[in-house]
Amino acid sequence: MVKDTNNEAEGQKEEVKIAPYPYDPDYAVHPGLTLSECIAGKWAEDNGLEVIEICDIINGFKPITPELAKKFEKLLGIPETFWNNLQRNYETQLEKIKNGKLA
Repeated sequence: MVKDTNNEAEGQKEEVKIAPYPYDPDYAVHPGLTLSECIAGKWAEDNGLEVIEICDIINGFKPITPELAKKFEKLLGIPETFWNNLQRNYETQLEKIKNGKLA
């Protein structure tokens, strides 16, 4: 990106180069992740939920609580027991991995 600035005192134009993205991470983010967060954000806002909470669940940073499982049942029509069992099975599997108990 090039930004033109006028130097009125000298009547000349000066070019200043500005990098469009000065931060260059050492990882890549698939566009689908951004899309899922946008959709989740819209869905959360439309249903009175915290956007950050839904995004954190999608990204695996927070668990599905029993309270959220009830909300998901109401909003999605999928029983709260499904969500609770899904979370419990995930936590059980993580514990097995942590303890080296996978068969």
